[in-house]
Amino acid sequence: MHDPADIHPLPDVRHLPRWDRQSPEFFGFREDVRLNGIKDPLRITRQKCVVDGELRRQAAISLKIAKVPCILVPDDEVDSTFVRGLVFRRNLTKGQRAYLTVPKLKAVLEQSEARRLKNLRNSQQISEAHSVCFGNTLEQFAAALGFGTTLLDQAIWLHKAFAKDAALRTEWEPKILDLEDPIGLGAAKAGIAGEDADQSQRALGVLQNAFSGFMKQRELWNTLDKMERAQLADHWQKQVETLPDSMRKAMKEVL
Repeated sequence: MHDPADIHPLPDVRHLPRWDRQSPEFFGFREDVRLNGIKDPLRITRQKCVVDGELRRQAAISLKIAKVPCILVPDDEVDSTFVRGLVFRRNLTKGQRAYLTVPKLKAVLEQSEARRLKNLRNSQQISEAHSVCFGNTLEQFAAALGFGTTLLDQAIWLHKAFAKDAALRTEWEPKILDLEDPIGLGAAKAGIAGEDADQSQRALGVLQNAFSGFMKQRELWNTLDKMERAQLADHWQKQVETLPDSMRKAMKEVL
């Protein structure tokens, strides 16, 4: 039992989307806690950080409950317990759960495999805190969390896109994690891919127009003497040397 004011959420937990404390949903949840108490203990680390149960902790603080029940999560089970908690978050869509689990994917699969091997060696009864099992493949992981491989693949694609472009994350992540009207992962992926296609088309148009403008001035070549042509060729060489290798190769093939 711990004072809810003495424990704090993990950074990953702190940034999860959750009901506003002035929302009807939170008031309804708090009323349930007031009437029935906290039946499901909070999961916390040795450092008194909440892995699962932050909404229950907030409700307890709001109700001035002095002590809340807690279960200690071993250090090697923190990621798995965090992901398991997402399964039961009724305020999140399947797409949101898939998106939020991806950063923990590698660690959870490694923990799950290590736990499986340990159980095989020991053949012992394991505690509830150690009973989280997601398999050791992406398919098993997605099935265990109830959102399927399609959503998981889309979530992985989005995280890779955001890792390359922080501005994309800033623009799209709030839309994905919005609790009122979230955008689906597939729609977000299509929107980003569409933006990339639009940017590609704009870049193509700029380069095509630039070359067309250059070609329109080719008659000026005949007005230059030998020294001026040499100077221009030297200028071209310096400019071409700054181009990407693939662009120089394409120009060389054309020539």
